Amino acid sequence: MNIAICDDDILYMNKVKEMIEAWAQQNHEKISIYLFNHGDALINSYQKSHIDVIFLDIMMPLLNGMETAHEIRKHDQAVKIIFLTSSIEFAVESYDVKASGYLVKPTNYNKLCTLLNECSQSIHHEPQFIIVKTDEGF
Repeated sequence: MNIAICDDDILYMNKVKEMIEAWAQQNHEKISIYLFNHGDALINSYQKSHIDVIFLDIMMPLLNGMETAHEIRKHDQAVKIIFLTSSIEFAVESYDVKASGYLVKPTNYNKLCTLLNECSQSIHHEPQFIIVKTDEGF
């Protein structure tokens, strides 16, 4: 699983990285983690790599996390976005970009693990079939 963390606070970003690595070790999950300190860097790199989960700070200089998420959603509807923030004021807006989670800083390890378990489950167990409605039936 490829995971990106985007946060302008380097110390906090490294703490989240350590929690994700601990979760991966506990769950025998093979992961690659990519670190970004602003939304522009994430977007520029995003075009070149396949990311499954993005942990995204909302309050960042230049392009904030919500703007970054909107930009990513223009090109990728499947990536799981989990917001990291010290403010709950953007919680409702996070539904606009179909966020998979919203973690308030300081991040609780158990909540982070719950969200990662849900993301992992949906990534590794995608349905083999889908039902499509057409003019002639399903």
